[in-house]
Amino acid sequence: MDPSQRKMLEVSYEAFENAGEPWERFSGPRTGVFIGNMTSDHSVMQAYDADFSLPYASTGGSNSILSNRINHTFNLRGPRIQILTAKLGALSATSTCHTFDVSADGYGRAEGFGALYLKRYSDAKVGGYPIRAIVRGTAVNSNGRTAGISHPSADRQEALIRQAYKNAGLTTHDTTYFECHGTGTPVGDPLEMSAIRLMLTEIQVKTNLGHAGAASGIAGIIKTVLALESGMIPASIGIQSLNPLINFDDAQAKVLTELTPWPPERPRRASVNSFGYGGANGHSGKLFRTG
Repeated sequence: MDPSQRKMLEVSYEAFENAGEPWERFSGPRTGVFIGNMTSDHSVMQAYDADFSLPYASTGGSNSILSNRINHTFNLRGPRIQILTAKLGALSATSTCHTFDVSADGYGRAEGFGALYLKRYSDAKVGGYPIRAIVRGTAVNSNGRTAGISHPSADRQEALIRQAYKNAGLTTHDTTYFECHGTGTPVGDPLEMSAIRLMLTEIQVKTNLGHAGAASGIAGIIKTVLALESGMIPASIGIQSLNPLINFDDAQAKVLTELTPWPPERPRRASVNSFGYGGANGHSGKLFRTG
């Protein structure tokens, strides 16, 4: 079995366990599985070594079987959707993401897995389940035609954020924390920053953990939820000198270089960006603290 299948089983179990959800309640036709992934290590190994092929190589290593592995193990009979997502670009010579820094030269790779258990707020309240955060609105779009097939679009990113907030019935004025996609690339960072207008603070998970590819979006959400719960905003590391091509004053935003308490006068509300290198954009806004 490919390590990705084993790790997804582990984090899925932990998500159910953390939610305090009994097996008999989540097992059945009303629970769906939605997974984004990039690669299958075992499939690549088989391509290089004919002797590596095993009897269960197809079900144990195929990308298409990953979400079904979760359905099969936990007897989940709802919708099963698997999306091939990616964020690939120039690798940093220093193996480090220097997001928003003048020395940004690409991103550092990471490996990661994450799982979120989503439930209607009304159902969670009635059932007495622990609610880590509330998602008020989301949106997705695509870049369309840009300077290059992997070239980001500030206009489409800005439209994405506005649509997410429109879907939530909210404005950006009371958002305190903004988790950027921030890969540490010379082109992507300035364009993303130009798409952000009314945010007060921003950081990015990739300077802390590295770029986890298809798992980078869920890593950003989990990190944001932890910041909401703790009331502490983690620092962006690797920042020595801000990129002069990025106008932070215009966007009323700043990069935090040290652990910072959540401003007591500000609501604990946040947004998360996540983009694919092929032109897919996603935004989750807003994440609310529940306490």
